[in-house]
Amino acid sequence: MECSNGRKGRSMARLRFRRTRLTMLFRKSKIQEKEVTEMKNVKRLALFLCLMLLFSLCLPTLAAGEAETPFRYEHDPRLNPSAMADIVVDPAAVYGFAPSREGSLAAYADFDWSDPALVNGENGRLARIAYHESLAEMYMMLEEMRAAGASAEEIARAVSTKRNELRLAAYDGDPEGLAVAKARNLEKYGHEEGPLPEELYEKYGSWEAVIEKAFSVNSGMDACLGLYDDYYELYVTSGQVEPESSAAAAREYAIAVFAEAAGLALPDSDEGLNAWQDAGNVSPWFRSELAAAVSAGILKGYPDGTLRPGEPITLAEALVLLSRCLTELEAKREPIAFTDVPAWAKQDVDRLSGAGLLEGCGDGRLGAGELLTVAQAVLLAQRISDLGTEGAVLPLRASDAPAGTAPADETAAITDEESPDCIPVSDRIAANDMDGAVFCGTSPACRFWNNI
Repeated sequence: MECSNGRKGRSMARLRFRRTRLTMLFRKSKIQEKEVTEMKNVKRLALFLCLMLLFSLCLPTLAAGEAETPFRYEHDPRLNPSAMADIVVDPAAVYGFAPSREGSLAAYADFDWSDPALVNGENGRLARIAYHESLAEMYMMLEEMRAAGASAEEIARAVSTKRNELRLAAYDGDPEGLAVAKARNLEKYGHEEGPLPEELYEKYGSWEAVIEKAFSVNSGMDACLGLYDDYYELYVTSGQVEPESSAAAAREYAIAVFAEAAGLALPDSDEGLNAWQDAGNVSPWFRSELAAAVSAGILKGYPDGTLRPGEPITLAEALVLLSRCLTELEAKREPIAFTDVPAWAKQDVDRLSGAGLLEGCGDGRLGAGELLTVAQAVLLAQRISDLGTEGAVLPLRASDAPAGTAPADETAAITDEESPDCIPVSDRIAANDMDGAVFCGTSPACRFWNNI
């Protein structure tokens, strides 16, 4: 068995690891030394926005018919309530999402979001990138005012006024769009320029909150314009979303990503969900995938007639679904007799274990009752894809691979001491840090990642 990732993949893994590590250290510093590091945080955010601008400009835009498979984000906008309040899943759209007719982006709903030239053009993606760049300018203004000793009220008045100016300036060359924006402001606030500082203070209750809101961004529009991954860290920092490494995966999300990874055909109707009494609780953007899982016999629901779509999913439940997705598995050994697997999951877990896909914690346990995180659900979905494309689901740590083989995947490349791409233990994140479970070696915190 040879390594399929190659040196390039392992190098990218190191870059992603270092980026994650810097982000986690930034968050820890923000919590522990909030007052002392306030200015540094502003600089970092401004630098981040500038770097994302350059990165986005270097990305090739999608042309009509260029992509053979639908565009997919690394970070799923469907997990961001703020984003999904304003957008809908649209398979025909260039980036898979379009403004909703009921959210704050309703004025843009009639645009042709399936037209790459329009979406990626100067009034679309490029204008949005320029808008994010303008926020970087606001961060610099914030830094200068704080360094000069300006009060919270003075800063709030300045940045909120600047934000209004930038919003209208974004319509430069688009008189129709500018007219729509001014009319919307006039209807909502009573004046064309946007909300006044006094109105914002009354709404949010403090000048500090006004400052914070001045730097908020509409993640839904970013998702529609292919920029959600580029600015994902901003959504985490602002509290829009919880880090995927710690956010519990809902059942509907895990089932949806498994169905997508298995390549299930989406039905024309989601009526197949109506057999369950809580089918109305399934999020609109997951209904087609769950209906496909029902049709394929992957999703069977609970004995009480419910699906419980929004509830967290355990590892045991996820492995049962995984087993049902993997219709062809070759038995390679006797299954491991895990001590903590419930009876209803034993057949599927034995099937995965007998195929060599599960190793356990080393003490007889599997961790079957632990809640799955979003990151772990994505990892399992990737394993479904790996089986279909490479014929094998590879172990996650190098020590599980057959002797003499290259590291099995990106994490193995990082943790295998014999690999030229290994990151020294001293440089890895501690086990109690966010995302540390991926890199913490023998820590109990990483047992899930070492099991599969």
